[in-house]
Amino acid sequence: METYEILDELRREQHTAVASATLDVTEIGPWLSTVYDAVARTIITQGTSITGPPFARYHALGDARFDVEAGFPVTAPINSTDEVHPSSLPGGPAACTIHEGPYDSMEPAYQALTTWLTTQNAAAAGDPWEIYFSDPTTNPDPSTWRTEVVQPYTPTDPSRANRTTSPAPTAQPNPVPRRLPNPTQEPSEAKAQGVRVAEPPPAASEAQPHNTTKARRPAQELRGTPRLSSSWS
Repeated sequence: METYEILDELRREQHTAVASATLDVTEIGPWLSTVYDAVARTIITQGTSITGPPFARYHALGDARFDVEAGFPVTAPINSTDEVHPSSLPGGPAACTIHEGPYDSMEPAYQALTTWLTTQNAAAAGDPWEIYFSDPTTNPDPSTWRTEVVQPYTPTDPSRANRTTSPAPTAQPNPVPRRLPNPTQEPSEAKAQGVRVAEPPPAASEAQPHNTTKARRPAQELRGTPRLSSSWS
C-alpha cells in the first residue's frame, strides 16, 4: 500500500484562467481531453503567461454530477471569452500530497488527506483541486504519472491561522509561451519551519470554511486522463 506524505503548506492566492461546466461523471473525461488546449490558446492570445501546470477542481452536486473548473494559473486576470474566464485558487493553509500512478487510483490520496485533517482537528475549507505534472500524450505509462492533490483547510490552532506567506515576487515580463509549460515541474520543496510555501504570485486570501473535514473527490471512474497537447498554433 502506498504511503502518502502530507505537506502542510501556506499558499498564496493564484489568478487562473479556466473553463467550467456542470457535467455527469461520464462526461468529465471527454471534456477535460479538449479543454486545456482551449484555455491555453486564450491565455496566449491575450498576451498573458502561464505560471504552472494544469489543474482541475471538482464540486460534487450529487447524483453523480459535478461543477468542474479546469485550466492554468496565470500572471494576471484574463478577459472572459465565450468559453474561458478568469478565476482563482484560494490562498491560506492547505494540506497537500503527491499521488504517483493512474488517475483512477487516487482515492487513497484523498483518504490520507482526510485522515490528516482529522488528526489535526482541522476542517476542509472548500473543494480540493488536482495539479497534473504528467502529460499522458507524451508519457503513456500511467504508473509514472504524478498528481498533486491540494485540500485547503481551516486550522483550529491560532498560530497556523496567523502565519504569513513570503512577500510575493515582482512579476517579470516573459515572452508569450508557444508550447504547454513543462508539466513535470513540481512545486518548490523548500520548507520554512516545517511549512512549504508555494511559488505562485499574488497576495493570500482567507479560505472560506466548509462544513466537513473530508477531502472529497469524484468516484474513481470519474474520468479519463487530462490530455494536454504538446503544441498548438
